Amino acid sequence: MSGEARELEGGASQRDSSSDTRIVMVISLVALGFAVLLLFLFTDWNQVTPPELDLIDVSTEVATAVTQDRELVLANPNSAQAWGQLANSLRAHEFGPESEICYQQAELLDPQNSHWPYLLGVSRTYTDVEGAKACYRRAIAIEPEFKLARLRLAELLLDQDKLDEAERQLSEVLRRTPEDPRAQLGLAQAAWLNGNVEESRRWAERSAALQRGQRATHELLSRIYYRLKDPPAAQRQLDILNTLPEGKTNWDDPIVADVLRLRRDAEFVTQNAQALFDSGQKQVAIAEMQRNVQRHPDGLEFRAELGRMLFLADDLPQAAKVLDEAIERHPGTAELFRLRGFVYLRQGQLQPAAACFREAIQHKPGHAEAYDSLGQCLTEMQDTRGAIDAFRDAIRYDPTLAGAHANLGRLLLDQGQQLDGIKHLELAVELYPDDPRVKQAKKLLEAARQMKNRN
Repeated sequence: MSGEARELEGGASQRDSSSDTRIVMVISLVALGFAVLLLFLFTDWNQVTPPELDLIDVSTEVATAVTQDRELVLANPNSAQAWGQLANSLRAHEFGPESEICYQQAELLDPQNSHWPYLLGVSRTYTDVEGAKACYRRAIAIEPEFKLARLRLAELLLDQDKLDEAERQLSEVLRRTPEDPRAQLGLAQAAWLNGNVEESRRWAERSAALQRGQRATHELLSRIYYRLKDPPAAQRQLDILNTLPEGKTNWDDPIVADVLRLRRDAEFVTQNAQALFDSGQKQVAIAEMQRNVQRHPDGLEFRAELGRMLFLADDLPQAAKVLDEAIERHPGTAELFRLRGFVYLRQGQLQPAAACFREAIQHKPGHAEAYDSLGQCLTEMQDTRGAIDAFRDAIRYDPTLAGAHANLGRLLLDQGQQLDGIKHLELAVELYPDDPRVKQAKKLLEAARQMKNRN
């Protein structure tokens, strides 16, 4: 082979080698770039971290709940559900700004879930109205049938006198659910602001007929009837308002209710269950308290309230069991013994009932209600002298106990102590005329006064 040929062959070989090297380098760079891209996508370099929390002034139950939810986010930073759960927990325990950070992240990770912008809007309602409106609009865009988002948006628009848009939102709600009292009230308010009093009356009356007891509805109706020169009708609305609790009108919102049920501080949970019980939802309230007893076996407030609810619901065996377990865990708590005494008393077991009331007094010597309960128990046991002493002690510690005054007055009259008996009956009627025991005492008082006048 000639030198030129060998040189040509060598040059070709070098060029081939160089070309292969460049191809390998390009492939390597592409592979490296792809690896970097994957690393960027699947690492937490730019991941928002959950907010730090100041838990110094919160209860152990609250601190435990929010800390566990925060750790869940740290373990699953790309989970919208984890962020949403933390947001709900923080919102329930009034960590407002921190919850909003988490709702935003949940919405970013799960943009097709209408609940995240909705709950963010609820959180911002009183602090950032425009931001709240934007949140409700995003929720509606995701879920056009989202009635609650339309209603809340409409109410904010009414507050800003943006009546046309508010009416559009409310009309859309009624198109889907014609008998919605909240939407009907919204249209009544819009008509009132537009000066259409008669139209406002029609919508407000329809709303009131569907859901009575909403302050905003009866307040509007009272103004409408005065404007229509119908004072008797206006007064009827004022009479209704006098029977309603003060404060803002609250409408059912199961989404927000689910968030609030996450609260773990004993006072709120107990108050919420009490409200359910008082509204007639006794079994729902009892189930709620049972769940909280399971979550917090050493929670005194939960066990005591559960025992009270079971007693009021006439489930005496279960009430006794709950209170006995509570006393075993908290043997120095006067109120538990008083509640246990009530159960014995309702079951007709007078001796054990009296023993429980005395135990309550031993743990809390100034416990006026326990003395009152002991007096009622001793009255049934026909221990008149002991009952009189117990009622006197109850009044000594709390002079406003109308029932104790009434029972003491009756016993004193039976003992021939007419003047002293009348005095206590008069005090009972003055303090609390609607107390059932006082109502019975009124007849005795009248009879005692007549006898006194004859003498």
